[in-house]
Amino acid sequence: MRRSAAAWGSARMTSGAGKSGKSDVSMKRVIPIPTIVAVGFFAACLAPAATAHAQLEPARLSAGSPPAPPPPTVVASGQEWLRVSVDAGGDVSRIEPLREAPAFSEAFRRAVRGWSFAPARVEGEAVESQVLVAALFRPATLYSLPGLAQPSSGPQLVAGRIPVPVATPAPPYSPKAVGSGQVIVEVEVDRNGGVGAATVVRSRPGFDTAAVNTARRWRFRPATRDGQPVRSVAYLVFGFREPVVVLAVQP
Repeated sequence: MRRSAAAWGSARMTSGAGKSGKSDVSMKRVIPIPTIVAVGFFAACLAPAATAHAQLEPARLSAGSPPAPPPPTVVASGQEWLRVSVDAGGDVSRIEPLREAPAFSEAFRRAVRGWSFAPARVEGEAVESQVLVAALFRPATLYSLPGLAQPSSGPQLVAGRIPVPVATPAPPYSPKAVGSGQVIVEVEVDRNGGVGAATVVRSRPGFDTAAVNTARRWRFRPATRDGQPVRSVAYLVFGFREPVVVLAVQP
């Protein structure tokens, strides 16, 4: 049988490819489909993990005043802890008491409801968050006496989004101080529950130093995220009241 010129050319190309062991098609690198699928699946698994571990910038107080002092008839000390929910706009959306001291609760919560925050952010986007706000009110005496502690409910168990105080020493009333005053201190709580930094954000001259030094001595169960301890920010309110002086009257 005779072959056409086209057939002969085709046969020669095939023969040449066989001798060299290469062809135009075989020289191209082809990635198997299963490999492409596996790479895509691996990348898809990494994306949620990266998002879940995105760094959270905590909410920070931008405006707000300390609570009004208790009436003079309240001589005792007390502590009140609040879990404060802050929405993406920086407003307080909810307050949940974790430890209560009835003599101080109403004024303290009213003040905190009026606070405003720079909202928490994740990758630059404002998000809802929670903040611990704890208050310790000194007794109206020069020295803190255990018998003058205002009865309060024990602290409730708290989910790990905020730090929880575990050691709460009271500040001294400085002999050089005059009158009464309240100080708000912002504390940065590290992963071990210690205070890494303490800054006065609402000042009362004469009481700031005692408030900051005491805040540094507080200890916390650290906040957690995805089951791991993380740094966080909390706000401590220290209330100082002028000691009550009782004069003895001679009969």
